This record gives sequence, C-alpha cells and structure tokens, in this order.
Amino acid sequence: CVYLWCRWWPAGNGRSSRLTGMGTNQHSPDQQLAMKTAVDYAKSISEDCPAYVVVAGSEPSHFTALFPWWVDVDTNSKLETTNKCDQKGLLHVQQQLQALERKFCVEDLRARPVPNGVDPAQLETYLTDTDFEVVFGMSHEAFSRLPGWKQKQAKQMAGLY
Repeated sequence: CVYLWCRWWPAGNGRSSRLTGMGTNQHSPDQQLAMKTAVDYAKSISEDCPAYVVVAGSEPSHFTALFPWWVDVDTNSKLETTNKCDQKGLLHVQQQLQALERKFCVEDLRARPVPNGVDPAQLETYLTDTDFEVVFGMSHEAFSRLPGWKQKQAKQMAGLY
C-alpha cells in the first residue's frame, strides 16, 4: 500500500514551527495533487493497492513499524479530517479526495458555518460550473484570470467571502 503522511515540525528542533507537506493547507491544490499522485502511484503498483493518508500525531503502530526507529512528538498537530479513519486508524485517500472535490449549491456556501471540509477562503471553488456562471456571470477560467482584488470584490458581492 501507499502512505501519504501529513507532518508537523515542532518548535525547538532547528526548524521554524510550521506545517509541511500536505499539512500546509488542508484545502490547497497541492494537497489534492499529492492525493491524486498517491492514488495513481498505488494503481500503478496494483489495482488492489490502497492509498492512505496518515496524520501526524495519529500514526498507527503498523505504519510506525515500517521505520527502523520512531519518535512520537507531543507537539504534533492533529489535522482536521473530513472522513473517519478505518479500523486500522487510516484515512483512505480516495475518500479524502471525494470530500475535497464536492460541489455545493450557493445557499449552502453562503450559510455559516460553511459545510464541513470546505475552505472558507475559496468558497467559489465548490460551486458547480452552472452555479458559478450564474453567480459571477463568467466561467471559472475567466474568473481565474481576474486580478486578485477583482476576484475578492466579486466574491464579496456574491456573498461568498
């Protein structure tokens, strides 16, 4: 199987306190790309090869046993996840991807709190193509070419900011 590990570098170890890898932004395109790569790599090994997300601070013993030594660090960040772990304490990458790629109606995205697993800074990315064009009067592609300040202004006017 393939593991995708989210890691936190704690303070005082010569590195700045920051999330690295998939943990930097749970809703980033980089996270989705990392997950898609893990799924593709697992499929290249075998159609039956599973891909899992392992969250720092919640590593199951069968994962840590793969390494010659393992040090649990109390300051590890437990990242929020939108799906529950399986009986082995693992998150299936495919389920996480599906949660990140969900689409919502405009009313759900305008409601507070926003739906679970939704990045509040990028609500527009969760709209269907049809809803996006109705709300913004343009395609996703045209919107992405706008300068940042115009995107922000359009999101505020649409109630998605």
